[in-house]
Amino acid sequence: MKHIAVLFTLLPLLCFSQELQVIRATSKAAFIREKGQPSTKWNLSPETKPDVYTTGKIITSAKVTFVTDVDSITVSVRPGEQKDFIVILNGKDSCYNRIQGLPSKNFRRLNPPVHDTLAFNVNEFNTNYIQAILNKIDTLKMNFDTGATEMTLIEKSLSKLKSKPELYNKLHDVQVGNRTYKTKIYDIKLAGDEVDGLLGWDNFDGMIVEMNYDNNIMVVHSKLPREVKKMKNAVKMNLKYFNHRFFIEA
Repeated sequence: MKHIAVLFTLLPLLCFSQELQVIRATSKAAFIREKGQPSTKWNLSPETKPDVYTTGKIITSAKVTFVTDVDSITVSVRPGEQKDFIVILNGKDSCYNRIQGLPSKNFRRLNPPVHDTLAFNVNEFNTNYIQAILNKIDTLKMNFDTGATEMTLIEKSLSKLKSKPELYNKLHDVQVGNRTYKTKIYDIKLAGDEVDGLLGWDNFDGMIVEMNYDNNIMVVHSKLPREVKKMKNAVKMNLKYFNHRFFIEA
């Protein structure tokens, strides 16, 4: 049994031995540059095999440069793709690193398809809001903000919650319409007038969100509705992502 245990322990290392690129470093301090994203500080760790950096959301591919104090390597990854390399630290310690493209979410083949309609309103302060139920207990009025990512709640609303959610790291259930999503929760000072917080686009990643201001409804689709495809006045616009947020290209 000891021999089998040793064999299984070595298997992850053997996966890295196939013609991997090697760069060098004399300091554990490194950083990662992803095109169109803020730089990320990185600490080389010989103990972690592999040490994984996951890109932000990408559409086609991402160019990522890993920089040490004396060397660098640049790779290109597509969604769901990974590239491995080794950093030799101080000429002796091997640090196994991986650049991984964030997988894309795609719900177009869900059967039956999702077309979930819910009330969407704009108050007198021009703040849009939808209703969300947190952890099956707390009913909240949330500002749906495409500039936000996950769920953030103002301090006043947090203090009133019956479910007492753990912030930052734990995933919580949030029901929007007829569907329940998983989200982390963060605190925030301001979120708009007469709302409890912000609900970001991460919750609907991979879906198509229709905002109908004429009928005061929001519809979450798993695929683009046929009637939209037939609209002659519909306009397609290119998106780009920065720091996990999407922007319309000018």
